[in-house]
Amino acid sequence: MFRQSLFASFGAVALFIACSDNNNQKAPLAEAGPVCPQSPKDAVGKACSQEGYSCAVGYLCPAAVWQQAHCTCTMGKYACVDATNQDIAAGTDPVCAPVPPPSEKCGGTPADITKKMCSTAGYACYYPGVTCPNENNGKQYTDDCVCAPYGKMTDGGPNVLAWNCTVHVCGM
Repeated sequence: MFRQSLFASFGAVALFIACSDNNNQKAPLAEAGPVCPQSPKDAVGKACSQEGYSCAVGYLCPAAVWQQAHCTCTMGKYACVDATNQDIAAGTDPVCAPVPPPSEKCGGTPADITKKMCSTAGYACYYPGVTCPNENNGKQYTDDCVCAPYGKMTDGGPNVLAWNCTVHVCGM
């Protein structure tokens, strides 16, 4: 019995060695596809490989507003237009389209604006909230109201924009 086990074990090892791949060849690396540039300022005039390849590239404008440029591989180099649809010259910053400031009025408390209509989606107002014992590490909460879609139209889309407020209450 011991001889059969030893013979079976030796045979399995021999089979493993005979079938193993010892040539250490690796599969060739796949060629990388087109990659979008990181910024439009740095992309203009840089080499690209796939003619006609196009992508959107974000850039930051004053007041922390993100806008998009579009860069296209043309004759082996990237060419980009900014948010105003103007060509971006090599080494220059893209132009920012004017963004009007929100016309929202926050009011004195969340109760002043809750569920009232607003016009700038995503705009938020912040208010000092309650301080609760044994909650929030003893720090005062901050309540907020966000201008967001409210209600439904007959086609299922949002009806209006209205203030949606989150007000903290102790013990909840």
